Amino acid sequence: MSHHFWPYTIDADEAPPLDADRYLVWLARHQWRTILGGVLFGVPWMLSIALVPAAIGKAIDGLVAHDEKALLVWSGAIMGLGLISAVTTDGRHWFAVRNWLIASFRTAVVTERAVRRAGPALTRRMPAGEVVTSFASDFWRIGNAYDVTARMAGAIVSFLGGHTQNEALLFKNEAVLKKAEASNQWNYYQAKSTKQALAEFAAGLATDPAKADKYRASVERYEKEKAEIRKEAEALEKQSREANEHSEHALHPHHYLAISMTLLQIAIALASITVLTQKRWLLYGAAFSAFAGAVLGIAAWF
Repeated sequence: MSHHFWPYTIDADEAPPLDADRYLVWLARHQWRTILGGVLFGVPWMLSIALVPAAIGKAIDGLVAHDEKALLVWSGAIMGLGLISAVTTDGRHWFAVRNWLIASFRTAVVTERAVRRAGPALTRRMPAGEVVTSFASDFWRIGNAYDVTARMAGAIVSFLGGHTQNEALLFKNEAVLKKAEASNQWNYYQAKSTKQALAEFAAGLATDPAKADKYRASVERYEKEKAEIRKEAEALEKQSREANEHSEHALHPHHYLAISMTLLQIAIALASITVLTQKRWLLYGAAFSAFAGAVLGIAAWF
């Protein structure tokens, strides 16, 4: 039974793990709500920053192509990403500081209890100054480990989202290059066909048998060259189609990630309204939206 008056401390009879790794997990288990809140704000915050260059590139493409609709749509997307970043920045920072303070305070409480249990025996084993230093500085570093959870989660998701776009763009560029090479080969094929037609025409008009045989030999040579050129052009077109398929496959997770980020934004909005209105049913809606966003974010990679 809990006897403490502050909800973020620990019970007097609770014994934290002595192993460092297990202790960090124990801390995370005790403050999972604030860690989850930091992640819910940190992922959209970092992802909105990571997607800005891609949106700017699309807007520039629309400007170059004189496509007013694309320019307006992607300009709006840039403004929307900026708005998301602005809205989530404060929430992410608030949860980060809260995670830091809670983890630091719990560690300070655990350390203080251990020092009191050890009593004078502790200072006989290590200098008093070292004890004070550990108490005054080490638990702040433990707090820092939880301070960065929101940014770490956001950085991971934004990297994965940016990576899918970069990979898709690389495959798309390769598809365009292969298509251009195939077009060059087909132009070469057409040039050979023109020469072949002229050689056939010349062979039909030639009165000298030797010249006629020479033109017919050229016709046969052009026919063989055309077969090789056609084979190479078809191979390049196949490579272009495969690169396009790889591009679509690489971009597939991005669609799920976009929906996932939207659901997380809805969860954040509902959670904020819950704080203002104290309506518990809104909290359930925020939890459901956050859960759905997390599931879609995971499903994007399967």
